Amino acid sequence: MSGKKLWIIAGAAMGAVIVGGGASLLLLSAKAPAPAHTYHDPAELTIEVVPYLDQAHLVAVWAPMVSYLSEQTGRPVHLQIAGSFESLPTDLAKNHASLAYGSDISYIVAHDSAGYLPLAADILPIAGMIIVRQDSPLRDGADASALRGKRIAIPSQSASPYLFARGWALTHGGLHLDTDTQVQTLNGLDAVTRAVLSGSADAGVTFRPYFNALPLATRNQLRVLIETEHYPAPPIMIDPNLAPALTAKLQHALLALDTAGLRAPALLSLNWQGTVSEDDAEFNGVRALAVRLGIPY
Repeated sequence: MSGKKLWIIAGAAMGAVIVGGGASLLLLSAKAPAPAHTYHDPAELTIEVVPYLDQAHLVAVWAPMVSYLSEQTGRPVHLQIAGSFESLPTDLAKNHASLAYGSDISYIVAHDSAGYLPLAADILPIAGMIIVRQDSPLRDGADASALRGKRIAIPSQSASPYLFARGWALTHGGLHLDTDTQVQTLNGLDAVTRAVLSGSADAGVTFRPYFNALPLATRNQLRVLIETEHYPAPPIMIDPNLAPALTAKLQHALLALDTAGLRAPALLSLNWQGTVSEDDAEFNGVRALAVRLGIPY
C-alpha cells in the first residue's frame, strides 16, 4: 500500500469514497483553579483502521459497522484506512480520530502515547496461527525448529498474530522467527493467504477469526501448523476526549443488550461473535511479550 489513506462516508452519502489578545493579567496570591477538561463533540466521526486486508475487502467488511454507527449516533461516520499498522498510533496522536482499530500493539502504543481507551472488542480472544498448504512437507507439531530457514509470509511486523507467533516459536524450539527464517512482510492477511497457496511462501502467519472466515474451498487447501496461546482481541478504541454523552452513545451502540440485534449484521461482517468491554490492564500480557521479544512500544 502506498501510505495514502482511503475514506468512505456513512450518512447522507453512504458509500461515497473520498480520497482522500491584549488583555492584561491580574496576579493573585491564591492558586488559580485548574482549567476544566476540554471535550469535543464532532459533527462527523472517523474510525481509522489498519490495512489488515486488501483495500476493497477491508472497505466491504467495515461498511456495515460504519453504517450502523452512523445510525446510532445520528451523524456521518468516515472509514479511514491507515497507511500501515505502524503509522496508526502516530496518526491518532496527530489527528485524534474518534475511533480506531488495529493490532494489540497498535492499541498499546496509541494508549500510551495519546490516551486512547478500549471501547469494545470481539467477545472471543485471538490466537496467532502458522498455516501451510495441505501438501506441505512441514508437519504439525509442538516444535518450531522445522521452520528454520523457511520463507514465512506475515501481514505486518506489528500485526498481533506475528507477535504471538514469535513468542510461541521462541518458547517451542528456541526459534527467532524474525532472524532464523526468511520473513516476507506483505500487505495484510489476504496477501499472506495468497502467498501460501501459490507456494511463494513455505508458511504464513494469520489468526483464528480470519482463517475461520475463509471460503471452505480455500480452507481445504490449507493446514494449521501451529496455534499460539490466546490473547485479548484488539479493541475498537476511542479518543478519551470525546464528549461524555457521545462516548455513552457509542458504548450503548457497541455493548448494550438492547442494541445487540441491531449490531448483529455489522459484527457478522467483521466475523465477530459478539462484543465485550476490555480494560487496559488486560493487555499487560501483550506488553510483557513485547518486552521479551525486544519490541519497542
